[in-house]
Amino acid sequence: MAEILRFLQNKALKPLVIDMSDGLLKRAKALHPELTFQKMDVRKLDLEDESVSGIWCHATLLHLKDEDMRQALKEFQRVLIPAGIIFISLKEGTGDEEFVEKFSSNSARFFNYQTVETIKPMIEESGLVVSKFYTINERERWGKDKRDLNWVYCFAKKETTERHL
Repeated sequence: MAEILRFLQNKALKPLVIDMSDGLLKRAKALHPELTFQKMDVRKLDLEDESVSGIWCHATLLHLKDEDMRQALKEFQRVLIPAGIIFISLKEGTGDEEFVEKFSSNSARFFNYQTVETIKPMIEESGLVVSKFYTINERERWGKDKRDLNWVYCFAKKETTERHL
């Protein structure tokens, strides 16, 4: 997250960081006191329609059931400005499960796995237009000490309402 936040700040953008976890928000505020943080649910964003130019949604939707994921995607579409962009990342796979990851809070967490074939229709149903998908393996991309885990990365955008002659 730190690299992305630095990149956005260097582009003179003003990121708003949201999460549902008080603990994660507290930790993030301590690490980045210069940023704005809000406790917010991606399924019901407390933001105005067409008020956000971009969304970076890394490893968030994978903690939602399909119906909640669809609701979050509709919210993203609602708050994005026309031509606004979004990045979404999900763990690749099928089905869902609840388990404790070694590096997490030692609490069981829900994981909903997706493939390009399962997430693309959800994104399109929300009114967003998919630009590109990538599948990235953690170990291959970031080193042998990382997990042998595939991620689905998606870039999409909100269509503009203008028609060019």
